[in-house]
Amino acid sequence: MRFAVVALLLGSACSPHTAADPQADLAAYNALAAQYNTRSQKAFGRTVFEYSAQQNQLYYLDFTNESPTLHRLDTNGTTLDYGFSVGDGETYNFRASSQIIVTAQPSGANAIYRAYDANARNRLLGQVTLPVPSGTKWEAYAVDGDKIWMVSTDVGTTLMSWNPGSDPVAQMPMGVSGVFEDFGVSGDRMVYLESGRVWVMSVSSGQATWTHNPLQADGTVVQWDDAGLLFSTDKALSYYDFARGQLVDITAAINAKSYRVNDTFDNVSRYSSGGALWKSTVVYISTNGVFGYELGTDNLKPILLTPNLEVRTNYYRPTVLDNGTLYVTGTPSTLSGTNQAAVYKVSLAGL
Repeated sequence: MRFAVVALLLGSACSPHTAADPQADLAAYNALAAQYNTRSQKAFGRTVFEYSAQQNQLYYLDFTNESPTLHRLDTNGTTLDYGFSVGDGETYNFRASSQIIVTAQPSGANAIYRAYDANARNRLLGQVTLPVPSGTKWEAYAVDGDKIWMVSTDVGTTLMSWNPGSDPVAQMPMGVSGVFEDFGVSGDRMVYLESGRVWVMSVSSGQATWTHNPLQADGTVVQWDDAGLLFSTDKALSYYDFARGQLVDITAAINAKSYRVNDTFDNVSRYSSGGALWKSTVVYISTNGVFGYELGTDNLKPILLTPNLEVRTNYYRPTVLDNGTLYVTGTPSTLSGTNQAAVYKVSLAGL
């Protein structure tokens, strides 16, 4: 579930050079990077730079025009181009499952929430207008399968369910003491952010557990499966094990190891940004490309490496479908790099 792995083999690609030879090391590293980068294929051009995975479907926004347009790419290669608006360049927003897409539109002191059939180009299922607190464009909402959830902070913090065609129904007060920021739901499990704290709650019982995250979550990465929750702060990546109730500093675990190519490139796996959860592996952006970190074994595996050339490729926003297809944006490190940015895809199966 996203709010936004096949087992990887342990090893390192060591240079045959036994003594430091920077020029030979550079050539060997760039040759290895070129080899790894043959795994990737260009999926989209520079107008696509926001996307999210829902099982084996990729929802993405195309910014060719001032207002982005929403699209869905299925595993068979077909694309569904939606005909409804998800907002302009300042207000775009949506949440989606394989069945429903919801978007919110600011309207004075209110917000208009619209629900659409995810498998039709432009089929409105229903809409509802609700008041929002002063200074707020819309209140947090989430989609899980055929269910729509909303949170009202008008009086206290209340979890609501919404069936398009009828009014939202209050389910329970949440007893949140801080500022409610965002949430997602998958089955009976709800994950929400409150004043930077990350909570896990049972929807049926209302019982909530704080993950005891020491640093405030920034909402950039919030993703979970049946085993655990991956989330980010402005400095690190953390993983909360549901069964053990244990919080692990993933950034520290990654940086405690090093993936060595040769003497000159002796640690190319240090954590830089991002994170995506696929089975038992965390896919992240390293200082030198895209890596996988396997939970439980601490194994590191390079997926893509950035050649050390005058123009480098900076990666960000890794996202993985359930079938192991990784999507990641690459931008050349030049002033005109954004004009050459592209989204690449890589199959993680078998790596």
